[in-house]
Amino acid sequence: MSVKASELISSLAYEIVRKKVGLFDLSDVGVFKISGSHAETFLNRLCGADISYQKEEKTINTVFCNEKGEIVFIGWILKEEESFSLHVDSEKREFAKKWISQQKKAEKNSDLEISDLSEEKACLSLVGPLAQKIMLTLFGEDILGLPYLGIEKNTKVLATESLVCRYGYTGEYEYRLFFEKERKSDFIDLIESVGANDGLGKPDRKILDLLMLEMKSINQNIDLSPTMTPLQAGLHWMLNFRKDQFIGKEALVRQKEEGTYSKLVMLLSSEDSVFEPGAKIFLDDSTSIGTLIHPSYSPTLKQSIALGLIVADYAWPGIPVNIQDKDKKSCQFNTVSAPVFITQSILSARD
Repeated sequence: MSVKASELISSLAYEIVRKKVGLFDLSDVGVFKISGSHAETFLNRLCGADISYQKEEKTINTVFCNEKGEIVFIGWILKEEESFSLHVDSEKREFAKKWISQQKKAEKNSDLEISDLSEEKACLSLVGPLAQKIMLTLFGEDILGLPYLGIEKNTKVLATESLVCRYGYTGEYEYRLFFEKERKSDFIDLIESVGANDGLGKPDRKILDLLMLEMKSINQNIDLSPTMTPLQAGLHWMLNFRKDQFIGKEALVRQKEEGTYSKLVMLLSSEDSVFEPGAKIFLDDSTSIGTLIHPSYSPTLKQSIALGLIVADYAWPGIPVNIQDKDKKSCQFNTVSAPVFITQSILSARD
């Protein structure tokens, strides 16, 4: 049954991150170290990206698939001087650990080591248009040169070695700090002190789901079904079909050549209405063309917003569709391109 979409959103949490800056404790993320003489070859076989060209102090956001080409998880591979690190969302942490360990059994290389550092490392994330200002105060002007998906080791804060990573899945400035877990409270106290005059808040991390949706940054914990492929999810940019092999490549090449697969598409409606995931998407009153995946509401646009999985022929911007629940109540949406608006962080970076 449809409900008021705007009633489901914490406007305070949203305003903090879209207009100021939010501090998020992500210390339950998965952090794995992969080392050994064949660590690069091992990871390159597992992921869709080609990390053989990856430079040190850079992160690659990539996808890991099974033999059917279905996404098993999305991760971030960081290249360091003598090893690689793999970061994964907390919800995928245990699964990723088990899956990678299973893949290691197929390796004949005896010096390959996989170390789980998840319990040793804390992770704090600053997100919002004022995040860069706080990072500048903490780390100095060098932080201005840190590019998107760049990483930097730093000891300027609390005389503690930290790994600074710059992401951007919300469309805002977004930094993640990794350091030894016993210093977490000290880092939090310092960041809160530095950000007090800039309206720093500590919103519930669930607000990140909406911020990512507005940018059509795929949330692997909400937007992906167990059988969805990177091509369906619009994550083709995470794949390098030119490299010799990766798990799932053959299946994905076949799917790409056929070109008949359903795709995730952004949907907007001027009505303050949202439906449960699984509601049907119709081209008219009788032609079913897809399924609703992730419904929500955008306070910036003051419109209902959603992701839907739509058949290939209609997976394009500019098509009016109807979403209908099990009680036959319907609402008109339009397929649109993404992101659906330009954030303050992007606008400030242009100035």
